[in-house]
Amino acid sequence: MKPLIARLKPLLRWFILGGTLFFLAQVLIQNWQQVIAIRVDAGGWAALTIALGITLLAHIFAGWVWCLILADFDQPVQRVRLIQAYLQATIAKYLPGNIWHFYGRIVAAREEGVPFAIATVSVLLEPLLMAASALLLTLFSSREIVAQFGWLGVLAQWG
Repeated sequence: MKPLIARLKPLLRWFILGGTLFFLAQVLIQNWQQVIAIRVDAGGWAALTIALGITLLAHIFAGWVWCLILADFDQPVQRVRLIQAYLQATIAKYLPGNIWHFYGRIVAAREEGVPFAIATVSVLLEPLLMAASALLLTLFSSREIVAQFGWLGVLAQWG
């Protein structure tokens, strides 16, 4: 069974790549007139550059959080390598299926010597912790909640 899987694995990768490229080409063909009609001025380029920088910093921070999660599981990892792997795997988020970035992070953690179970849990914990922090940020920045309870009242509700 293993030799069969080993032979099919490269074919599966090419199949996924081909399907993705076909999907992108199909969308481009359907919307090519809208794409060529886009005109970006200097202010637009500046805004795009700033947005790209902020997005890159956010993803670097998310990769750092993932490294901290692995450190909490007592896994000695090279943070720079894992943050790079995180950034590379994040590109796979936009492939059909929306699971390939998780797979890429698990593979990267396994290459660093992290056991499969810990790698999987760390990859699943990272988006849950990000969602929890977003919820807290939303609660603390909500005018209605702060107006009703005050800052200390919001904190007291959690304590």
